[in-house]
Amino acid sequence: MVQPCRQGRGDLDPGRVDAGKLPLRAAASHGSPLDEDEYLFGAEEVEQAFAYLDRDLTFFGHTHVQGGFTSTRRRARMISGVRWDEESAALDLNPDDVYLINPGAIGQPRDGDPRAAYVLYDTEDRYVLYCRQEYDISAVQAKIRRAGLPDILAERLAVGQ
Repeated sequence: MVQPCRQGRGDLDPGRVDAGKLPLRAAASHGSPLDEDEYLFGAEEVEQAFAYLDRDLTFFGHTHVQGGFTSTRRRARMISGVRWDEESAALDLNPDDVYLINPGAIGQPRDGDPRAAYVLYDTEDRYVLYCRQEYDISAVQAKIRRAGLPDILAERLAVGQ
């Protein structure tokens, strides 16, 4: 069964997903599992986070950069998301590894790709599907400007920064 990872607290319904039946023990955090305001970019932060994890699969964000990290036999390596010439990319989940998965950002991406970024997690076939979706950036930019928000928030959408 493919289920989207939902970010908003109001969207989370504990009765909807029985975590005990998931093939991998999963969790979610806004930023680092150690500190929701901490960014996970480099090896030092990632190694600290992996040492803390008590789950096989953790979804995190805060950086707005699609991708993540995996730890195999205590060796961390970076995972890339979708390439510019792709709409999606699958990552098979090895039950012996531990994963930190960043779905990216539906809005305000920071990885140079202006498309909306998200993941789908298939609990039965044990994979994460990284996805990118085109959307009407100019319409969103107009809404941001009409709302009186800083213009930089509208401008950066077109370049994914």
